[in-house]
Amino acid sequence: METNRRTDCIYLKLPSERYTPFSLARKIGAKAILESARFNRGKERYSILLAEEAFRIMQDDEGIAFIIDGRRVPFTPQGADAAETVAPGSRRLHEPDILDALLAVAQENELPCKDIPVPASGVGYLGYEFCARCDTITLAPQSDELHIPESEFIVGHLYIVFDHFTETLHVFALNYTEHQIDLQKAVEGLQKRLGDLDFSYLAPPEESFPCRTVTDLAQSEREYKEKVTELKKHIVAGDIFQAVPSRRLQVECAASALEVYRRLRSLNPSPYLLYLDFGDRQLVGSSPESLV
Repeated sequence: METNRRTDCIYLKLPSERYTPFSLARKIGAKAILESARFNRGKERYSILLAEEAFRIMQDDEGIAFIIDGRRVPFTPQGADAAETVAPGSRRLHEPDILDALLAVAQENELPCKDIPVPASGVGYLGYEFCARCDTITLAPQSDELHIPESEFIVGHLYIVFDHFTETLHVFALNYTEHQIDLQKAVEGLQKRLGDLDFSYLAPPEESFPCRTVTDLAQSEREYKEKVTELKKHIVAGDIFQAVPSRRLQVECAASALEVYRRLRSLNPSPYLLYLDFGDRQLVGSSPESLV
């Protein structure tokens, strides 16, 4: 698909000695943090912050949509012909999914610095159920108690990429067809926040937070064992050769999601560290897990 790419992106480099990715994210209220670390190697070269949200892209039971200033705008693929509706190497028709929307957004901007990893199409997650869109897989219906979209991504006007090797901040300001702002004003506002005298982000965190387990552990264990018994029957019958049953553990805690992320990255540094703020809910993760 050919597109006329935007060329109004603003890019600048700033020194990063004063900040860590977490401290800067806390100071500016970042919507997303992506980091990578290993016990034997330390930090990877780049960390990424999404400093200002433009809009979100989600896929749920109602379809694919942009969430722009609180409004739901359905996504409609442009320029697709009959040949493009067939998945490569398959005779199966390709139904549009959130990846099509992400690709369309990714192609909007001509980035000025090709060797810096900036997620111009957004950062987010693909839910487990998305696998059914990639293959001929039928998933058993499950009750949806949390009402979380199957997949969701945050697209940013402002991205900050930490280069830990050169101690440099790479700042990208982007506009989109779906949403525009005054990029110069946004960059100047960011620079002002970086240089102000507000040091509240350095305040030490609380040592502990009250927490309460909500999950009925006894019932959860019984249901889990029932799943294992049923899966063993399917393995013996030859329907499957392996399975990974899981169960949800719900805990009420007074700590903020950002504080949970801070502790998680300290206790379990890993190649995939993430913090995503979707407004009404947050997602934090560290994978692979050293302890669950």
